[in-house]
Amino acid sequence: MVIVVAELVGHVIKITLSMPQHTQPTTQSLAAVLRLAGSPPTPHADEALNDALSSISIALSSASDPSETVRWLSSHDIVLDDLVNVLQTASTGRTLDLACRCIELVSPAMGFASIASTQMPLLMAGLGNDEPRVQKLVLRICGLAADSAVPQYISSPAFLASIRCLASPNLDIAQTSLDLLVRITTPQNALTGIFSPAALSILRNLLDVNETVRFRVFELVVRVGTMDGGAMFDHIQEAELLTEILDDLDSDDVLCRLNAIELFVKLLDYSATLAFFTKLKILDKIVSFLDTPPPDVSIDDLLTRAACLKFFCSFAKKRPQDLIELERATGLLSVLQIHLNAFEDRSDILDPTLVAIGNIGGCPDGLQLLLGADADGVDTCRQTGAALVDALVQVARSSGGSSPLVAVQSLSCIFESCPLDGSVKGGAEACEKWFGEWGGWRQARTCVRSPFDEIRVAAYAVMCGAVRFEWGVRLLGNEGEVLDFLLDRATEKTRVGKEWRFSVMDAVIRNPKAKDTLSEVVFRRIATYVREGPFYSSLDPVVATDMQ
Repeated sequence: MVIVVAELVGHVIKITLSMPQHTQPTTQSLAAVLRLAGSPPTPHADEALNDALSSISIALSSASDPSETVRWLSSHDIVLDDLVNVLQTASTGRTLDLACRCIELVSPAMGFASIASTQMPLLMAGLGNDEPRVQKLVLRICGLAADSAVPQYISSPAFLASIRCLASPNLDIAQTSLDLLVRITTPQNALTGIFSPAALSILRNLLDVNETVRFRVFELVVRVGTMDGGAMFDHIQEAELLTEILDDLDSDDVLCRLNAIELFVKLLDYSATLAFFTKLKILDKIVSFLDTPPPDVSIDDLLTRAACLKFFCSFAKKRPQDLIELERATGLLSVLQIHLNAFEDRSDILDPTLVAIGNIGGCPDGLQLLLGADADGVDTCRQTGAALVDALVQVARSSGGSSPLVAVQSLSCIFESCPLDGSVKGGAEACEKWFGEWGGWRQARTCVRSPFDEIRVAAYAVMCGAVRFEWGVRLLGNEGEVLDFLLDRATEKTRVGKEWRFSVMDAVIRNPKAKDTLSEVVFRRIATYVREGPFYSSLDPVVATDMQ
């Protein structure tokens, strides 16, 4: 018997079979086609099966709720076992994909508890399967337990098998497993779940697999520890897994230290991070790596310093509300000043230091910090913050290497983020001072003439930040040559440059004080430029000449 054609009609697969002449073609239901899975495969049989699975997938995708899914399956006499059979006997990658998709759509209507009661061997086989598509499907089914069946899940063998998936060489599987374990863990089930003796035994074994898996275990432990405002912290301490993290931070192996610091950067996304770091004295340890450098700095020391500085860059960007508390705890501004002075010729240290200053000044709390407001030891903080920005401006005025570009980018962050409502006392005045010390509009024009896009974009960003303020618009109106240059479309050739230049002019017009600050002629010229758009080009008439 050979299948010669398979045609999808509504919810019915019409299959024409080549049979002896006395046998007539038959029409089979979706369920019947599914139950042929496992028969000796032929290309046409696989095509018919895939058509059936596609039809099921389309129908289930349109179901508005689980009850509709159940009704549809019942009306077509399809049960989960049919789809599981297809999954287990799939002979092509497409069939496997479609079967996984159909089971994924059916699963929410059944729930984890119902599936686990009849398909636990399948779940266990799937978690140990070499095919990532199957592993991910089973992990998603386990994720259904988070809604109402967490006790059943953590008491099942699938829970421990899910923990072992942290060691998967497939990044997607490992991340899905990690997110699942965090999602189902609560203070109420921690001792019977992730901190149970069996689970801890697996986690400790995973620490010895390799550095990548070790990193995942640390991330799991710390993400759990930062839940509910750090309510799980005591459980983690009792599990003695924290010592492994701190050991890595103190390791003589620079790669271990860098991995640990990278983990802490990743943890900045979670709300209870600062309390967690404080309890472990992690911030103190990271700052200790940034002590005054010895005369002969080793490569390991430089790599560690760069990683620590990048940690504080990320801290300033992700946790701006904690910057003042961070300064009180660590004296970060003084640490940054040390590195500006000691590593002025090393861009690998100087650049992240400049980024950190820009990120700190790039939020209201951080700008207050640089201006010496609302922090303990106001005078010291003000002097240190002023010295930091003064050094940043000087680097921005220099040339050569990557550091001037980084400094201009950091300066733009400060200008663009300074509040216009006066909530940061002295912020607008400080920005005007720093803009002038940088070289003002003439220095901005010099940068815009650079052949390098990154430098030109950074300069345009500084301009956009400056014209947010009345002083920026006023100073631009006083620089006739710079204004003529910016309004001359022939002086900007690149698309990105034209877009940025237009943003500057548009920001001028949007400034509510611009019309009163600029002369009427200048305001009209800028308004015309904005009205014409970033890519306007005047049409010059073409004149035919008689060539001899």
